[in-house]
Amino acid sequence: MTRLKRTLTIFTLTITAMAFYSCERDGELLAAFSESDVAEIIESSLDSNVGGLTSNFKAVTEQLLAALDSGDLCDSTYTDTIISNFQGLRLSAHYETEFSYNLVCNPLGNSQSSAVNSYTKSLYNNTRIYSNDSATFNVSVSGLQASSLHLLINGSYNRTGNQELNFRESTDINSILSVNLTDLKIKKQGNTVVSGSGTFTFSGTAPNNSFNYSGTIIFGGNNTGTLTIGTETYDMDWN
Repeated sequence: MTRLKRTLTIFTLTITAMAFYSCERDGELLAAFSESDVAEIIESSLDSNVGGLTSNFKAVTEQLLAALDSGDLCDSTYTDTIISNFQGLRLSAHYETEFSYNLVCNPLGNSQSSAVNSYTKSLYNNTRIYSNDSATFNVSVSGLQASSLHLLINGSYNRTGNQELNFRESTDINSILSVNLTDLKIKKQGNTVVSGSGTFTFSGTAPNNSFNYSGTIIFGGNNTGTLTIGTETYDMDWN
């Protein structure tokens, strides 16, 4: 499970965030969400243990490198299924991912790139959030040639689901997380993220309310990164 640490941002961003509010109680308008709450929800959607975004990074690298080793044919489509169950002290999760990919080769028959698509269905409970989600991951992957030390991923990730937020008086929400990935670099040896970035939107509905946030994700080395919403930045670590 990744952990987020709140820090002050040191640069100016042109990101807009719109919080939404719950019903009026005792004459006061009580906030339904804070930016740190949103960061926690998004963080859960990145967790590889629940079939989140980062689980696709590992799966893509393993699938494509195995395809190259086995001599999969150019311009053919291949499929695979990954089923995972995770049980920890504070997290239980089950997810199933269906992968499809092809290999694009140069005129000499050497693999150069791939189009990868996946669909994931997941259920998880980390004591603070219970979630029932589905997600798509549609990317292009370059750097398959033997001379390249890294894979380069560009594309999109979209996750839709229902979350029960136990830290907000068991509030139920329906949410959509959309991430556009740019130049995500993964080291082939060791299967670790080196760098890359993404922009995201997080929107949805709760009882009598709606919400819409946007921001950035910066992927650093050693499977770490930062999530920025508005003027706040949150450190991530999914090792």
